[in-house]
Amino acid sequence: TLSSRLAIEKKETEISGLLALVAAALALVSASLSLLWFNRIL
Repeated sequence: TLSSRLAIEKKETEISGLLALVAAALALVSASLSLLWFNRIL
């Protein structure tokens, strides 16, 4: 039914948003570590 399909799509959207957040956090962490180690970004 339509309502169950909407629920599934909503879950997928939340997961992709969470993955994007995790990816952004990892990028920030790696840039910070790069600055600490080499005094320059990547």
